[in-house]
Amino acid sequence: MKKWGYRNGILCLLLAALLSLPACGKEERERGIDGYVYVAEQLAGTEHWGQDVKNSDSGLYYMDEGVLYRIPLGEDGSPEGTRGEKVPGGKGMYDYTVDAGGNVYYYSPVMDILDSGNTELKGGTLTRYREDGSQDYCLSLEGRSAVYTGGAINPGSLVVGSGNRLFLMMGDAILVVDQEGTIVSAADISGIRPGMDWGTEKLMEGEDGRVYYLVSAGRRSLYELVEDGSTYSLRSCSLNGLETEGRSVGFDFYGSRQGVMYSSTDGILYRYSAREDAWQELLRWGDSNLGRAASEVLWLPGEKLLTSYQIYKNNSSRNEFYLLDRRRVEELPEREELVMACWDSLDADLEDAVIRFNRESDRYHITVQLYEDEDWLDAKLVSSDPPDMLVLLPLNVRKYGGKQILEDLDPYLVESSMLDREDFLAAPLEGYTIEGRLVGIPSEFVCHTLVADRPAAGTQAGWSLEDIMALTEQYPHRKLNGNYILWNLKNLCGDYIMDTFIDRDNGVCHLDTEEFRSLLLWLEESCGNLTDPSIIAEVENPLIFRGMVRNIVDYMGNVSRLGDDMISMGYPSPDGSPRYQAGAFRAVGIISKSRHKEGAWQFIEYFLCHQEADCGAYANMPTRRDLLEEVLEDAMTPRYVKIGDEISLDKAGNPIMLPKWTTGFWNLHGEYVWESYEYATKEEVDGLLELISQADFSPEDGLETAVMDIIAEEAGSYLDGSKPLEEVTKIIQGRVSTLVQENM
Repeated sequence: MKKWGYRNGILCLLLAALLSLPACGKEERERGIDGYVYVAEQLAGTEHWGQDVKNSDSGLYYMDEGVLYRIPLGEDGSPEGTRGEKVPGGKGMYDYTVDAGGNVYYYSPVMDILDSGNTELKGGTLTRYREDGSQDYCLSLEGRSAVYTGGAINPGSLVVGSGNRLFLMMGDAILVVDQEGTIVSAADISGIRPGMDWGTEKLMEGEDGRVYYLVSAGRRSLYELVEDGSTYSLRSCSLNGLETEGRSVGFDFYGSRQGVMYSSTDGILYRYSAREDAWQELLRWGDSNLGRAASEVLWLPGEKLLTSYQIYKNNSSRNEFYLLDRRRVEELPEREELVMACWDSLDADLEDAVIRFNRESDRYHITVQLYEDEDWLDAKLVSSDPPDMLVLLPLNVRKYGGKQILEDLDPYLVESSMLDREDFLAAPLEGYTIEGRLVGIPSEFVCHTLVADRPAAGTQAGWSLEDIMALTEQYPHRKLNGNYILWNLKNLCGDYIMDTFIDRDNGVCHLDTEEFRSLLLWLEESCGNLTDPSIIAEVENPLIFRGMVRNIVDYMGNVSRLGDDMISMGYPSPDGSPRYQAGAFRAVGIISKSRHKEGAWQFIEYFLCHQEADCGAYANMPTRRDLLEEVLEDAMTPRYVKIGDEISLDKAGNPIMLPKWTTGFWNLHGEYVWESYEYATKEEVDGLLELISQADFSPEDGLETAVMDIIAEEAGSYLDGSKPLEEVTKIIQGRVSTLVQENM
């Protein structure tokens, strides 16, 4: 790889999320909300802060190794340092909260894991400590208990409301405790709590001492606890404006004494106004160069915000905290605006790259524009004001590359001082080469194989469709799988149908034939699911299933260490040789009509150069050769038990190894099996590289996809008994013939 010109060591900001993005059709927007932007600064040295961070008017509280610490807040609301002083109390604490004056409240129950896997919280105490460290009261909860789904509820069972009354969520009731430590009331939530098999719930504080109960029970619902004499009732709060078509409100709500906040799918942080029962825009995450999937959002004095993110990488996690300061837009430096168009949502790694690029570039700022209508995109791409970049997944790359809407990136690679084409595996780049033009450079890829019953399929990888048909004839009482017929059409029969029954060059089809009808009859007999595309049917003793190969760990689980009863066969090929499906991701194209091609390439270059090797069990394989080599070298390196710098030995004098990965796989019988692996062998690494060399990275064939869709759609009329097979194949013949002739 050529020498990198940008600062190295950029780390991934978050797992999954969306950016600050206008909805489809919203052509222009001004930066900021009401003329203000919250400028973010990462707080170094905060990795030890836990995720359950809270604040009073004068202090910030965080957990570290089960101990609560306090850091003073300055007059402007900023934390004065990153290492706090230990706060008294907290022994056996399950949850805590603080009020504006700095009083700390602890909830310390007895926790039992039941045989069902649910958690029971019993008895315990509620304790309040003053800011000076003295204990104010300790309330016994003897005789009270509550059962929660799974491992226990998330922190959020305890908040402070008006008059420093404490609210504790405990099973079907929310207890209300006064300043003297006496339970004075309770709100019944039994009718709206989630069931024991699913759902989440928590308490949150809001403006003017209000308290809110958030629950998922099918959809998310928000309720305010309203005092009515000596009792409390629940008032449903409006979620209008937070839901978008096709999406329900998520669980990204945050409590604060300035109002409940919600981070929406449109990339905007909203604040709830109880007086107006409405949600108001507070900030746009993209303006702050942050992702919207924050673990916590705190409102600090001085109109500052504190956000936290939990970052997962290489089988480990860490915390990142950012301090947000409210600034007028005109105070910020002007930069050229680049627009990146993206279907529905932005991948986390791309989002992270956009965030980091925006922070570091003094010339460009990228805005991501989401869309959910391909017709809108098509019109936008040929307009006088197109986006500058286009995220290519899940688009038909052949369509946009063939029309030369996308720039050829090969000349950019030739001129680059940081990248060469040879830095990447050839096959993923060939998959994004349309009519000799490289339209995108993916950063990661995965492969897929078909796993079969070894006694039935044989002992060597590779087969043809005829071999699969023979397999079903040999075992007539066993289904191929529980997949919908369209899946088997596309993945098993697609190439065969296009090669056997369709003449693209002459626009001729042969789908109204006995041979084609025999194929449909075979699918009818062999597929375990004929009518419902939304499910995978339960099939007893299926013959095949799809196995993913994201990395060397998946290769071991789905190929090299399957056991004696299964074998990785690959997908059918015309000559029966091993073949695997592959998909490459995170490719960004430059729009040919862009006025900012130089800036667009700078971002693509930045993104590709700042990729890091991820050796985790759930990571995809990198397309960069050096990163793939690093991942595979790590895979062959065992982990040992050590005492100091010395490797521990067993009784036989052999080094004691630790599992390097623990992950799960589906087997042929539909069971999810957990496996641990210590390291990969050189033979397995070579086998993975051979599998990659046999993988097909060709972009989706739009014509083939459309043909399979037509066949599956019309075949449904035969499968449900409404039309005879001969009539169905005549309809298929007519529709596909028209389609093929239109695509000549």
